[in-house]
Amino acid sequence: MNQIKILLCSDSPLYTQSLSIAFKEHYAFKVVDNIKSAELINAALRIQPDVVLWKLDDAGLLYSISELRSRCPLVLLVLVVEDPNKFDMIQMLKSDIRGCLPSRLLPAQIVNSVEMIVHAGIVCLARLSPEHFNTALEAKESLDLDSLTVREREVLSLLSENCSNQEIAATLQLSESTVKTHLSNGFKKLKVRNRTEAMRILFNNDLNQQKPQQEGTR
Repeated sequence: MNQIKILLCSDSPLYTQSLSIAFKEHYAFKVVDNIKSAELINAALRIQPDVVLWKLDDAGLLYSISELRSRCPLVLLVLVVEDPNKFDMIQMLKSDIRGCLPSRLLPAQIVNSVEMIVHAGIVCLARLSPEHFNTALEAKESLDLDSLTVREREVLSLLSENCSNQEIAATLQLSESTVKTHLSNGFKKLKVRNRTEAMRILFNNDLNQQKPQQEGTR
């Protein structure tokens, strides 16, 4: 029986080491590498693991999930987070996350959860409070997404794909100063201060399901 290739990702060496030991003790898994979050995309492209287990300590890195899913569609992605209630699980499921586990679990429990995800095809999520879903819905309703213009949506959509201002300008055939203006206006409507906060909002909200404001001039 072929072993499952698993790529461990965490910015905490001690945590990664404990997980690595637990997975190596299980005959079904082969740990192919231990990496940091900044190396995730390149390592996944190079190694092509069966599973990526990522301890996500910075919610600002959520945009990387979309990039990983688009560039490595066959990889099963399992997240380990400190507090699952702080994340929009509905959007996580839409992004094809196969598991979101609390970091309080013992390494052996995480190994067992990943095994069920791989062999039983189930999705493993932490037990969430009812308030979690209400809060997620309220957060979406409070955003002024309907006021975004068509062009602002196009710019923000490319931003969500981690494109630079120069790449956005080239794609939409705009000047970089115009792109910056659209981003600035979009940030105000999303009530965010920078690209990282905007990416977090864009990850948790589907702009395609919102009706854009019509513009007279593009």
